[in-house]
Amino acid sequence: MFSWLSTQLPEYPDTLNLKMYAHIQELNSRPHFELESTDHPLSQEYHKGITPERVKKIMMERLCSN
Repeated sequence: MFSWLSTQLPEYPDTLNLKMYAHIQELNSRPHFELESTDHPLSQEYHKGITPERVKKIMMERLCSN
């Protein structure tokens, strides 16, 4: 079903209200969420993958901000 992302992720430009789809799974399973393909950096990384360097950068920013 169609839905909207309702979370702001600090590592990306505005992520509120990105278009996405929720795929309901069988009973007692979590739904699968799929971002709509757009030019937004989060959507690009979701569909094309994220580099290990980018993951390291995000993790270091999160660890150092606490």
